[in-house]
This record gives sequence, structure tokens and C-alpha cells, in this order.
Amino acid sequence: MAVLGKMPGAQEFDEIRENCDPSANKIAIRQIDSLAKLTGFPLKFKICKAEKIQNAYAAMDTLGNRSIVYDDDFLKSLDSDSLRWESLTTLAHEIGHHLAAHTLYIIDENYLAERAFFCDTRSANYDLKKCKDTHAAYLRGRREEELEADRIAGFIMFRYGATIDQISNLYSIIAWNKDDSHDDHPSLQKRIGAATAGYQLGAQKGPGTKVSIEELRGTKYDFVVQRMDVIERNRLRDKVKKTIYFTPLQKISENPKFRCATSGFGFGERIHQRITNYLGGEEIAHNNINNDSVYFDLHTEEYYLQDDRRVKFGLVIGIYIKNDTLKIIHFKEEGIKVIYKSYFSENEISFDEITMILTDMYRNGLQKEINRIYNQ
Repeated sequence: MAVLGKMPGAQEFDEIRENCDPSANKIAIRQIDSLAKLTGFPLKFKICKAEKIQNAYAAMDTLGNRSIVYDDDFLKSLDSDSLRWESLTTLAHEIGHHLAAHTLYIIDENYLAERAFFCDTRSANYDLKKCKDTHAAYLRGRREEELEADRIAGFIMFRYGATIDQISNLYSIIAWNKDDSHDDHPSLQKRIGAATAGYQLGAQKGPGTKVSIEELRGTKYDFVVQRMDVIERNRLRDKVKKTIYFTPLQKISENPKFRCATSGFGFGERIHQRITNYLGGEEIAHNNINNDSVYFDLHTEEYYLQDDRRVKFGLVIGIYIKNDTLKIIHFKEEGIKVIYKSYFSENEISFDEITMILTDMYRNGLQKEINRIYNQ
């Protein structure tokens, strides 16, 4: 889960009791909806109250349902006056985690896999130095995620009408200046700097101007080493397919140092069975179902570096449209995960977000392969 910060005495997350009844969360729902609209992206959340966690966090389950969980007493303790700028900035930060797809836990999953590879003393690949390097890279990635969420929070709060001092006051409460190289949350000045950058982006763009997720995150894709008629429905479906099949490769290829190409690939019986089970036992012909009630298209694509074809990474991605709901599903050996979900409507689908999620998944997968091959 993507959290605001580590607070002393916080309750263990596996003990959290959440109250997600809308009637118990009316104020928070209104606040979060107001903040989310300012991003310009269609975002919907389940809002839940939890007691004694002294924090707020963003999460997404394997079905693609996004949630924001908050401790109301904790949020009130942050506020310096009745305008509640500090708690609103906290909620904007959690919206930022969702918008930047941190709740897919790509960094965490890669870390767990590499930790098992290098850090398990029973493994033939045990290497203490690589184990420490893996942990350091994981902490660095987590800090970067926090700064991305801070930057998005700064942007949102500018549009909400806060001053930079009102935003910065939150960080003076939850962060401090320190050597953060051994921490998963950044130092105070870095967090204020990220929020200020987002605030300045808001001022530069002006109210109501559409901003891409890439601009909001402030990151570059780079390597280190209702029912519609048939025509409209098909047009929108093909636009989703193009966003998944072609746009991530274009984003990755923006870096001239890394020339990528793609090819199809096969997958094992275990993934095949997971796909069949997900579709209720229905076998798919030519990786596709297309009838009046269901559309499913399976895309198996592998990205590889043209200069070193040993570096390759593939995903098994399903586009599933049923009951006017779009789901983009990642099928893998360990299970399935809905990585994006929205109402199947031009105004509801965030093509920017789909591009960013798939690009991040391929980029991280290729980077992991680069590390594995060149660190051997």
C-alpha cells in the first residue's frame, strides 16, 4: 500500500478494521471527489475510515478497485486551522499514488522476486552485495514514488486554492531533514521541493488546462543500463487496443539509447488455465471473444532490446469488456490482477493512465532483465 509517511505508534496494517459505509464517510468522499476532479482524469475510489492507524494510504485490490483509507483523528491532528489545508494535502497525496499507478506495487513485486534470488542464503544465487544493492534500489524506488505523489499533491492543491506555505506545513509535520538513503520516505526538503514543482506546474498550466500524467509525475520513461452503437463501440475498443499494443513501445523508444522491438510469445498451461477459469470455462479461439455481451482480446507481447536480444520481457494482457465495464487484466504464473478498470465510455477511460501503467510494467521488466544479465 502507498502510505503518506511512517508515523510512530501506527497500528499494523494487517490489523486494520475499515468502515467503508458511504454514510460514515460523507465528508471525506466529498473532499476526495473535489480534489480528484482537479486532476482532469476520471478517478473513482472506495473511501474507508480506519481508527488508530495514524496515517492515510492508497490501495488497489486484484479486481482493480481503488480505495483510500484514512484515520480521521490523525487527519484532524495535522490541521492548523478550520480550513484543513494539511489534511486536504494528505488526501491529494494519496490520489497522487493512485494516479501514478503506485498501487500496482510493481516495485514491491520486483523487489520480492530479486530478494528471493539474491538474499535467501539457501539460494544458489545468494550474494550479500547484490542483496544489499537490491534493497537500496527498492528504497530508492519507494522514495521516488513518494516524491511523485507529493508533486501531484502540489499540483492538485494549487488548483484547489492553497498557498505553497499551507502545503509545505504538512511536510514540516510528517517529515524531517535527514539522510534518507536508508529510508523508504524522502527528507523534508525533497518533499517540499516535489510539492513546489507540482504547484509551479499548476501555475504554469493555468486552471482547466489538460496535463498529462507524465508531466504530473515529473518522470521520464528511461532505462538506467452506457451502450453504444456498434461502430462507436468498435472505434473505442480499437483505441484501447492501440493504446495497449503500440503506445508503450513508442514511449520507451523515445530514448534513442534503447531501441526496442516486439514479438509475440507463447505461454504455459498454468496461465492458459487461469485465462480459461477467468472466462468461466469458455475457450477462446484465436485469443479473442467478440459477441453482443462480451469482448475479450488477449495480447501476448514481448519487448526486447535490438542491441542485445537477451534482454527481453513479456506480458500476457487481456482486454475484457462486459456490462459496459472495461478491465485490463495481467495474467501471470502467480495469479491475475486487474491493472485498470473503468466504465467503457470515451469520457471515463484514461488513455494516458493505461499508457503509463503498461509502459512502467515493460520498463521495469526490461530493467530487471538488464540488471540480471549484466550483474551476473
